[in-house]
Amino acid sequence: MGQSTKVIFFAACCLVIWVLGCAGLVESTRGILGVSTKVLEDGRKNAIKKLYPADYAMCKKTVDGVLADNKAYVYSSNESKKMVAFYLSDSDTTPVGVFFIVKGDALTEVSVSSPSRYAKELIADKISARVDKVLPLLQAQADAGSTAIPADQKEKEAVK
Repeated sequence: MGQSTKVIFFAACCLVIWVLGCAGLVESTRGILGVSTKVLEDGRKNAIKKLYPADYAMCKKTVDGVLADNKAYVYSSNESKKMVAFYLSDSDTTPVGVFFIVKGDALTEVSVSSPSRYAKELIADKISARVDKVLPLLQAQADAGSTAIPADQKEKEAVK
């Protein structure tokens, strides 16, 4: 291959990359590196969805706890998209994504997306079990806090 042919080939490759745009190149690079969330985002229509009577922060904290307990490998966490993408473990690279949709002050939809039905069901069940365990405790604390008499008021009543 001559020098001028190499230059023309290089220029043609640059032109193709420019025409296709950087977004395609970035997503392709993420796919090659194994950190793309596109398959998870595309699979949201088939995600397992559940509505929880809790705010986003509590749901996110619960999911983070489930992932830590199961030694999941989180490869992407995006607060602006309200999503977490991870592999089930260091050795099981089945991608799973958890998406949060805030429906109100104390109402959040949690969607679990994965190309693997097993992984999707496993994580959705673990999140649900954790929320079902934690939520009554938080509600009991909130109820106790709202009906409890503040310490300074107790002192005033004791003086009477």
